[in-house]
Amino acid sequence: MKLKQPFCIIVFFVAFISFQGKAQNYIDVYVSQSPVLTINAGNDTTICQNGSVVLDVITNGGTVPYSFFWQPSTGLSSVTEVNPTASPDITTTYSVTVLDSLGCTETSSITIYVDPCLDINKTTSVLSLCLFPNITDGVLNININTTNNSQLLQIMIYNQFGQIVFKENIGMIYNNMNKEINVASLASGNYLLKVIGEKIYEVKKFVKK
Repeated sequence: MKLKQPFCIIVFFVAFISFQGKAQNYIDVYVSQSPVLTINAGNDTTICQNGSVVLDVITNGGTVPYSFFWQPSTGLSSVTEVNPTASPDITTTYSVTVLDSLGCTETSSITIYVDPCLDINKTTSVLSLCLFPNITDGVLNININTTNNSQLLQIMIYNQFGQIVFKENIGMIYNNMNKEINVASLASGNYLLKVIGEKIYEVKKFVKK
């Protein structure tokens, strides 16, 4: 979510006051400025593909009534509603501009990340997969436990765009294995970790800070 500095019109009220018997005139200048207009489009959020979210905008200050304009229009239920529904097919950054009755404007933006959400936590074999911590800024610890005597497994990590950002064949394991993966170089966001093997397909979700 990003905020921009507000731009607003200051209204001047000028009163001319004349006093009888005096040679001079006095001018009183009154400056009136409404409370600073602010808008917050909310925190960046993640939805699953084919999902939707209501954009929750908070506006303060300025002078009502307000008018709103969203862009881009792709995936939005309306570009003039204060809280439209967003259903983008791909990760999209939306910006919203508010205009008050005095011509003051303010803009804020929000990014909606689209996650493939492919078969999260789906298990097709006798395998236990644990990730910890599931919110990390460095090392991701993995524990794999299978009742089979041996398994040849592959680990893959997908970003929110469905792109593979990590891939490793971990070879044959026997019942139990602990592994560390350094994810410090990954961008902040949501990721899917998949473990694939013969008759095995396990997916877990984690967050990189």
